[in-house]
Amino acid sequence: MYNVVIDIGNTLVKIAVFKGDEFILMQISDDWDEKHFNVTTKGYFVKNVIVSDVRYAENPPYKKYLKENYFCVFADEHTDLPIDNIYKSKSTLGFDRLATCVGARNYYTNTNILTISIGTCITYNFLNDKNEFVGGAISPGIHMRLKALHEYTGRLPLVKIEKSFDELLLIGDDTESSIISGVLTGMSAEVDGFIDKYKENYDNLTVVLTGGDWSFLAYSLKNKIFAHPNLVLFGLNSILQHNVK
Repeated sequence: MYNVVIDIGNTLVKIAVFKGDEFILMQISDDWDEKHFNVTTKGYFVKNVIVSDVRYAENPPYKKYLKENYFCVFADEHTDLPIDNIYKSKSTLGFDRLATCVGARNYYTNTNILTISIGTCITYNFLNDKNEFVGGAISPGIHMRLKALHEYTGRLPLVKIEKSFDELLLIGDDTESSIISGVLTGMSAEVDGFIDKYKENYDNLTVVLTGGDWSFLAYSLKNKIFAHPNLVLFGLNSILQHNVK
């Protein structure tokens, strides 16, 4: 028996197949597509599905099909969790933020956890050693910063960063490299600054980096971090198993 995890983000849709806690495969697309779902899950006896969706506010295109064919958890503020959620505005909380903390708790026990997800936005998500999700922070991600520099100025180009860097470029020697330096060096300093502040306030802190753009910063941070690129998927699978039980 297999579980399917569907993570619908602002930019991408990820569909992953699990057998128990074991990750089997993942496929990525730009949007939800029933045919893509069926191709991804073909050959697996799927009974349980969980969907985390930060894109479709009303009339999600997947809901009718999935409800008719599977036991489904459509993740929201009412979903039962293996952690305690004490966030004040639960209805506006992106479920992927909770999932990163659930996923991290599977690896790191008896510790405070800060997960940092680098994607469309950067989210900082804090789970204390009492297993309470407290909250965190949200700031613009790499491509949002690049787009803002282009759209809110008269002459700056829209720069695309196609690869990660082992070392950050401190001094750009033309406009494009100056933008790359400003965005990546600025983000690295921001992330390290957040980690330092958390360390000042919380002992026994474990920091986990994840998200689609995690590799752009993983090797430039001065703080020790653990990297788990697909932490949201593992966390969602744990939440699904918790609800099935």
